[in-house]
Amino acid sequence: MSSTKKEFKFILSRDIKDKTRIKICNLEGKRKREGQIPVDQWIDDPFLRHALFNNQYTDVYITCVLYSDGRALCLPEQSSHRPFTNNLYRWEEMIVFPIRYSELPANTQLVITVWDVYSPRSAIPLGGTT
Repeated sequence: MSSTKKEFKFILSRDIKDKTRIKICNLEGKRKREGQIPVDQWIDDPFLRHALFNNQYTDVYITCVLYSDGRALCLPEQSSHRPFTNNLYRWEEMIVFPIRYSELPANTQLVITVWDVYSPRSAIPLGGTT
């Protein structure tokens, strides 16, 4: 009878010379409506008026930032825009940060924010996590 032993190999984080990266896969859920919008507000705002008639789907993107001691270590990295269909956002893309894994402080946090595209030059945060 042959005995098989599983071998574990360890590496120190200071020896990882690759850039820091994460994979954004998908996000599921339904977006709740914020409540009743006054008529005069949506009449004056063409983007809001469009959203009332096209509220089933929305375009979203994700930003990711690395923080340490309350300060950003780099500029935010952004995913591509994706339309919302069938209660599922699917990106399947890699976010690469311009900082090597070996250069990250031990207390580094990843901050992820999901944004809704409100207008061509404006976005509204839908949610986030650290």
